[in-house]
Amino acid sequence: MKHKHKKEERPKQRRGRFPHEVDTLLQAQGLATEGFLFCAAGDMDQEGNYCQAWLSFDRKGLYLATGEEHIERKKFAKKPFSRSYTLRELRCFPLEEFDSLQVERYATTGQLIGKKGGDDYPLLRFSIGVTAKIQPFCDCFNALREGKALEPFLAQLDEALYCPKCGERYPDYRRVCPKCIKKRTVALRLFGFFGGYKKQVGLILLLTAIFTAFTVLLPKVSTELLFDNVLNADNPSALSVRLHALGWLIAAIIGMRLLEIGLKIISDYIIAGICPRVLYDIKKKIFGAMQKLSVGFYSSKQTGQLMDRVTSDANHIYWFFVDGLPFIVINILTLCGVIAMMLLTSWRLTLTVLLVIPLVLLLAAMGDRLFRRLHHRKWAAQARLRSTLSDNINGQRII
Repeated sequence: MKHKHKKEERPKQRRGRFPHEVDTLLQAQGLATEGFLFCAAGDMDQEGNYCQAWLSFDRKGLYLATGEEHIERKKFAKKPFSRSYTLRELRCFPLEEFDSLQVERYATTGQLIGKKGGDDYPLLRFSIGVTAKIQPFCDCFNALREGKALEPFLAQLDEALYCPKCGERYPDYRRVCPKCIKKRTVALRLFGFFGGYKKQVGLILLLTAIFTAFTVLLPKVSTELLFDNVLNADNPSALSVRLHALGWLIAAIIGMRLLEIGLKIISDYIIAGICPRVLYDIKKKIFGAMQKLSVGFYSSKQTGQLMDRVTSDANHIYWFFVDGLPFIVINILTLCGVIAMMLLTSWRLTLTVLLVIPLVLLLAAMGDRLFRRLHHRKWAAQARLRSTLSDNINGQRII
């Protein structure tokens, strides 16, 4: 009897710890990573170059390491990317080397400063968005040097503060993980903003169904009448009768097309009247939620990123409702109508054509996961660009 060998499960990363690959690199340098009391990650070296930075300390010393992250793309894999790390530099300081650590904030970056006897020793730079990770690290180190209890600082590593599914920390006081939240829930909340426009939405759906029906029926009606009543050689009707039928056919096609365009214009006009009001409500909701956040939240965020949330992200929602959602509805109705017409024409040929649909859906699902990640990377890069530009303009006097 063959025994099934269970796949060796990878140990789950502990809170406040580095990724397992980074732990392996540091252990190869002789560091006992299991004894680390607090860990944090940065994104720059001391010269301000972007890289991976890892900060940690135990009861013996302070450790600052920099390295590189390598992302390898895998084809036909469940996870299209794999990550690996290389160590560039490791600096170790005895615990008594510094009396305390301090974070200095600048316009777009910050710096970790070690203090000893009134002297300052620059240790590491980081972008302003990483301040929320570096400040607790400094507070915990200072508490250790002052002989205070570390429990209040280590409580930040409480499992309740992290998403049990992906392991990421919740971004604020709400127990909502942006990565694991159900997309259906978000969509329902967005559609909830249309609650005051039920009649208009119903009219839009009705008009959409009507002009989509015209789009589906027009090719069948026009071609069937054209071949049966005009171009059919077996038709005993005289030439004048055929020409008369051709004239009516052309008039019917033009009339149906004009009616379809007219209904589309009316539908777009109603959408253009509703969506700006919905966008206004969404922006008010976002702005109202931001007013309830603490000052510490704003001190650790870049202005450009917050502005991007209110303006750019809300505008993306607007264009989704103006262009994206009608496009989806129209294509779904068109697809259903075309399949129905195909079944009425020849159900055997229709089933043969539909055999490729599972393959199309599989490829679409694989591409959707990849494009979601690429879109997120594009959004993050654009947010960093706008943040840097906004912070430099606002801090020009300091610069």
